[in-house]
Amino acid sequence: MQTRKVLLVSLVAANLALVSWLWAAPPQNPVSTRKTRVPSQPVPPATTHNSKSIPLATPVAAAANTTDSDGESGKVVPAGGSSVALPRTKTAVMARAATGLNVVSAAPALSIETVGPKEINVGKVAPFSITVHNGGESTAHGIIVRTTLPRDAELLRAIPEPNGTGGELQFEIGQLPGKSDHKLRLEIVPHRPGPIDLETTMSFSVSTQTSLVVRQPQLAITCTAPEETLFGELVNLKLKVTNTGDGTAEEVAVTQVRETDQEDAVIAGLPAKIGVLAAGESHEVELRVPANTAGALRAVLVASAAGDLEAKATAEVQVRRPMLEIKTEGPAFRYAHRPGNYAIHLSNPGDAPAKNVSVVAQIPGGLQVTAIEKRAVFSKEKGTISWDLAQVDAGAEVILQYRTKGIAEGEQFQQIVATADAGLKAEATHVTRVESIADVVMTVADTPGPIEVGGTVEYEIRLKNRGTKSAQNVRLTAEVPAALEVSTPEDSTEFVVRGRTVEFNSIGDLPTNEEKILRFRAVGREAGDHSVRVTLQTDSLAREVTAEESTLFYSGDMPGESGGK
Repeated sequence: MQTRKVLLVSLVAANLALVSWLWAAPPQNPVSTRKTRVPSQPVPPATTHNSKSIPLATPVAAAANTTDSDGESGKVVPAGGSSVALPRTKTAVMARAATGLNVVSAAPALSIETVGPKEINVGKVAPFSITVHNGGESTAHGIIVRTTLPRDAELLRAIPEPNGTGGELQFEIGQLPGKSDHKLRLEIVPHRPGPIDLETTMSFSVSTQTSLVVRQPQLAITCTAPEETLFGELVNLKLKVTNTGDGTAEEVAVTQVRETDQEDAVIAGLPAKIGVLAAGESHEVELRVPANTAGALRAVLVASAAGDLEAKATAEVQVRRPMLEIKTEGPAFRYAHRPGNYAIHLSNPGDAPAKNVSVVAQIPGGLQVTAIEKRAVFSKEKGTISWDLAQVDAGAEVILQYRTKGIAEGEQFQQIVATADAGLKAEATHVTRVESIADVVMTVADTPGPIEVGGTVEYEIRLKNRGTKSAQNVRLTAEVPAALEVSTPEDSTEFVVRGRTVEFNSIGDLPTNEEKILRFRAVGREAGDHSVRVTLQTDSLAREVTAEESTLFYSGDMPGESGGK
């Protein structure tokens, strides 16, 4: 008759990380959780079977209470230096880890069943079977069953072949899937009467699997900007930062990277802090950048987040700028009261139209405006000529004309200033040197003739300064031929006669547009046509001015002639 001796040890290994939830202050950004399986630590428990009493294995240390998912208490039995939880029922234990993950751990449930004869005679073969049963869901690994034979018993055969030395038999089963059994067979021969105590222990390890869902935030940034703008205007940049990943992005901010100081715009309002972006969430940022540089306005914008996340966008706006240039055309030298034609060449070498253009020419007092265009306005009080133009297109040139004459000597500076919207301004100066000149003309006239020899002829010398400058230190002489004798009044102070030369006293300065008349008389001593030559000198002229007059004298026995010149 056989006795069935059963030792059942339910072993569940679970490492539980318990988190205290702050119910009063839940986190602002809860993390979505999902159930995952997390591996528990290997827990090699030990069970002992005794053929006499077949007792359950007794813990070698004080047991600690634990609670399974159903709230039932189990015990922790140290075995091999490890602790294991012993729930009373098969269960799945769920714990919330500090990381916010849901963890599910399942352990195998192993039992040992030893079956042998109730009694046997000395020297007879006693068959025993040891069955290892895994009633759990998961696979047990590294199962080792150890059986110690009594001193007065002999092992005849074992299936499978055990390892070990002396009286200890060691069976390495390896792994045992859930809901399966493994059976060992022993044949033992006792050599003395008495009870046979088989002390059987078992150790194993538990392998669990954890499935952790890893989520990754990902940033994308776009920038919307106009293709072009005018110089001086504000450019609107619209940024959109999106979390295209499946995790939450934290510490999100937008900054600017300046690659070149010359080309890159300086954007106020950056860095812009966004904070947290959930998966799929977007945030828009609007910026205004002044277009203070002509050409390409470039901005490199970077969206960043915790975890070295980064995305980059580049905005480039073509800034078009009108320009103004002035060139003047006109004489650099003019004699006084001579006309001078002037032209202002106003051009726009930029790439945008110049609007509301105003041109003002400041005319100095030494120039007198004599003619202007119809579209020009002359202000005598201000001494200005002005033009108002609605627009000067890019690449276009406008010519503005006027005429003046010099009325004062010296350098005459004309200041021309052009202005337009967006603070455009251009300036130019034109200098004209004005000089005055004395222009003295002289005529000599005599008494109408012919004149009889011995008669007197009167010569009239007329001087006039037609120039724009006084003739200074005017001097006059007359050369008289030998046939004429100059009459010198006793009280004359206007001239003196030196030989054949009549020297007039210095006239001094002859102002512009003034005349001077000088006279002298001579008696004809010989018949014939006699000429008088008058010479004028002045410090204002580098040359002499001469004039001649001839007079016909006749004698009484000569036929009359009609001639004087």
